[in-house]
Amino acid sequence: MSTLLSSISEFFAALFGRAAPPYPGVTATRGLDAPVNDAAAYGVGIEEAKPPIGQLYWKVQRVHHLTADENNFRQHIFVDMQDEAGNRLQGGAVRVNWPGGEQIITLNKPPGEPAGNFPMWKYQVCDVAAIGMPGETLVSDKVTGLHTSHKDEGPGNRLFHHSFALVFQRTLAGAAAPARESIISGRVTNGAGRIVLLLQEGAAAAQTVVAADESYSVTALAAGTYQVAVQGADVRSDPVTVDGRGAATVNLTLPAAPKEESTVSGRVLRGAGATIELYASGALVHWTLVAADERYQFTALPAGLYRVGIAGKDVVSEDFHLDGVSARQLDLEIPESAEPTGKPLTRYVLFAPLNTVQGQIDWLLAAPYLQTFGLTAGANLDHAKLAAHVTIIGGGPDAPGAAVEQALAAAGCRVERIAGDANAVAAELAQRIEAGQP
Repeated sequence: MSTLLSSISEFFAALFGRAAPPYPGVTATRGLDAPVNDAAAYGVGIEEAKPPIGQLYWKVQRVHHLTADENNFRQHIFVDMQDEAGNRLQGGAVRVNWPGGEQIITLNKPPGEPAGNFPMWKYQVCDVAAIGMPGETLVSDKVTGLHTSHKDEGPGNRLFHHSFALVFQRTLAGAAAPARESIISGRVTNGAGRIVLLLQEGAAAAQTVVAADESYSVTALAAGTYQVAVQGADVRSDPVTVDGRGAATVNLTLPAAPKEESTVSGRVLRGAGATIELYASGALVHWTLVAADERYQFTALPAGLYRVGIAGKDVVSEDFHLDGVSARQLDLEIPESAEPTGKPLTRYVLFAPLNTVQGQIDWLLAAPYLQTFGLTAGANLDHAKLAAHVTIIGGGPDAPGAAVEQALAAAGCRVERIAGDANAVAAELAQRIEAGQP
């Protein structure tokens, strides 16, 4: 299954001209220190196995949330395994669990890319634990809370397009770790709520969150030389050396965040009382009612790519950029001939159940199409009935059948189906993207 999904992912890269970026390297360690988890701010946790002292087990050595540059719009869990000396292992396996399902991933990818990967779908929340090498029976730490429902972070990391890299290392329980007693603390001006990283040779050795009073403190540090950096900002300190016993103070200053004051306003001809929706990078972020004088307004908007549209009608603007400072005037018109549908959704894309092979393949095929047009999608018939126009993806045995089409038609929906093999479905969706028509 993982091989099938990987080949489909590579097929997309070729079809839509998006080459996968290099996978971020992982510095090998002896596994004696606490794991590095720079994804904690995204709700990702580590459940320790706590085996008896002297027993080998699979320890989570690193959990990394891919940056926007590393991720490039993917939504994957990437996994590697190492032996006790930090050497990469091939042929092992991990188990991915989510509510209502699980999947075994074999780590057999070639050098130069992660040994294994798992594509997550929208709203799925996964846990990952190592099964280990063939013939082994070892307990494992578990990585919990992996999902893609995180906010936009610029190109490459957007809502439902976030990825994580995990490294499991075979480790001897109870191996003595070096003494750690040093403290690095200080203040990050304009940094409340940001993540502070302690870097060694460019890799994150520890991290913490800046408090509301802009203070931070990282304790129990081994002797060594560190740099203090703020995640997501081009701000870092000069190298600072601690001896494993004393303390050091490092203060940083972030540029003051610009005040987010962009507004979008205008008139909707023949639109009094209609619901107008605001989308950011394809995701619905705000909605309001058009006033009796046909005017509307959205305020306090950050910089980004937006569009506005009228709910229940095929009336939508072109994409436009806001800089977080200036205002934008944008008028819309509801044609006199437009018939009200009485539906809260204009379009819905319906898939096979997402816990089936058919559903997962079709979801991957349609991902660029959904992102391009900002469409609502899922596998829920009741949700689909709320749309004026429903597009069914797929024609396999698990795909919604004739009875579903009849139920949608009875609910007043206009129904179409895009069927065929993967190549045919992908070609049709690519043609619609090229034409700019969903």
